[in-house]
Amino acid sequence: MTKEASIRSRILSTAEEQFRSQGYSQTTMDQLAESLGMSKKTLYMHFRSKEQLAEAMLKEISDAIGKIHEEVMGSELNTVEKLYRIGKEMQQCLLTIASVKLLGDFRRNAPHLWQKIKEVRNKKIRSLWENLLAEGIRKGYFRKEINTEIFITIHMASVERLLDTEFMLSNELSFSQSKSDLLDIFLNGILTEKGRKTESKNH
Repeated sequence: MTKEASIRSRILSTAEEQFRSQGYSQTTMDQLAESLGMSKKTLYMHFRSKEQLAEAMLKEISDAIGKIHEEVMGSELNTVEKLYRIGKEMQQCLLTIASVKLLGDFRRNAPHLWQKIKEVRNKKIRSLWENLLAEGIRKGYFRKEINTEIFITIHMASVERLLDTEFMLSNELSFSQSKSDLLDIFLNGILTEKGRKTESKNH
């Protein structure tokens, strides 16, 4: 890593920490420069504004999701193992923004950045699910009669609801635990073995 790249990485890392801890709108370039121990002039040489910093952070997340997709889908894992591996790595990847305070701040005070988060979700994550489901059906891990478009639409809508800060706060939920619970419900449903036997009798 070059010296310039190292400085840029350090700036981004510090900005991410401050965005998470005190919110995007409450973080200033002056505070960042002070935390980094550098002059504002040096900071502005690398990033012209707080908005550009946030955009760079979101681009890093988008690129990381693309890398996870490529590496896991190209691995020798079976489809179910891939699904859980992607879920685990995605959760780690999204920890940067998976803060109730930060998400709420973006939604209220930086709608253009909130829109970018939604674009990442709608494009990158949708594509990932499409590939996972297609492979799982082809290899016999998922039921072929599943309407994949409905599954993806419901899943994406559920994730969007989890990104609703008021919902998470009122239910005392963390994003990571909520995402894990959602995946469990989607994969395993709500019926016990007893419930499945009863359900099968009614069809």
